[in-house]
Amino acid sequence: MYAVSVERMQILLPERERRLLRQVAKQSGRPVAELVREAIEAWLAAHGVREIDDDEWQQRFAALLEKGRGRARELGVSEEDVEADVAAATAEVKARRRASRS
Repeated sequence: MYAVSVERMQILLPERERRLLRQVAKQSGRPVAELVREAIEAWLAAHGVREIDDDEWQQRFAALLEKGRGRARELGVSEEDVEADVAAATAEVKARRRASRS
C-alpha cells in the first residue's frame, strides 16, 4: 500500500461535503481516503509546506547564528551580553507561562 508509515485519522465533515466527496469517489472509482490524501497533498504543496531534514535545519541554524554574531559585532555587543539577554528573555517567558497556568 504505502512505503511510508500511515496513521488512521478521523475527520468530521459537514453532510454536504461527505455527500460530494462520496459522489466524486464513486464517479472516479477511487476510495474517499485516496481523494482526501490527494487534496491534503495539493493543499500542502500550494502553501509551500514541506519537510525540512536535519541537515537543512542545522545549516539554517548555523547561518542564523553567524548572522546574529555578525550583527552583534557590528553593534559592539559581546557574546556574554547576548547570552545574558537570551537567559533573561528565557526566564521571562518561563515566568509568564507559570503565571498563566495559575
